[in-house]
Amino acid sequence: MSETRLIKTSEKMSRDELADLLEQMAGRIRTGQLTLKSGTDEVLVEPAELVEVDVEVSKKDKRRGTTMELEIEIEWSPGDTGSGGLTLG
Repeated sequence: MSETRLIKTSEKMSRDELADLLEQMAGRIRTGQLTLKSGTDEVLVEPAELVEVDVEVSKKDKRRGTTMELEIEIEWSPGDTGSGGLTLG
């Protein structure tokens, strides 16, 4: 089994900019196609109807203070169908 990283990026943005990005991504995921661009790299993402979503919140104590991290990982196999049960509270 091998893995190929197609795009990886990291940048600082405001909370409002983050919300805008996530809303845009959500809209495009609903259509079934999302194109991600970073520099000269570009990848078309076509999520299946059924995806596996892992959500993790971590607290890290560092010398410079505490940082929080929210990770949302989405994984699927082409052609998966169905529905899941994660909701926002």
